[in-house]
Amino acid sequence: VQTCALPIYAEVLNFGVHGYGMGQMLLRLEEEGFAFNPDYVLFLFLTHDYQRDSRKHFVHSKPVFRVKEGRLQIDNVPVPEASSQPWLFRHCFVAAWLWGRPAGTPKRPETVDEAMKLPAQILEQLRSTCENRNVPLTLIHITSGPQIPVMHLESEQYHIESMRRVLAESRIDTLDFVDLLWEKRSELGPKLEAPHGHWPPEG
Repeated sequence: VQTCALPIYAEVLNFGVHGYGMGQMLLRLEEEGFAFNPDYVLFLFLTHDYQRDSRKHFVHSKPVFRVKEGRLQIDNVPVPEASSQPWLFRHCFVAAWLWGRPAGTPKRPETVDEAMKLPAQILEQLRSTCENRNVPLTLIHITSGPQIPVMHLESEQYHIESMRRVLAESRIDTLDFVDLLWEKRSELGPKLEAPHGHWPPEG
């Protein structure tokens, strides 16, 4: 008996946005992604993406995510219009980062473990939302190019392992490529790193 392997075709919609935190990814999936009735959701994030969620400004104004009484709370919505910023800040990441941030520094959690309560709550809402819609979900954990050379540092390993604990407790199917990227960078060198910190085609 002869069998013929038929090609499998899939339509892939990329909802990735430069500079988003995990909470913003969740909101975009809920508000726009599910309108396309996806058969599967891949949720890809960097180890440190969660640090953006508690800020009201990351290059531009954004929603603020907090955990209050064990529930996810979203503030700073509706988000102020981008047109309220000077033209240069709207078109230049560096200018907005250096000179366009609001005065003052947001309160930082005292420990990484405390900070991890927020991504854990975001992932719980993500899991629940996909489960209610009967849409399979897989998390993909990666890191950025500039983080790879410092992965051996104790502080960096603590962040990675803290995120891995959150993922293990999330009850969500997960692909963790952080160590693989470390191995490939060691094997192939810094050509895997793009100047802006993310991944070029080789990466």
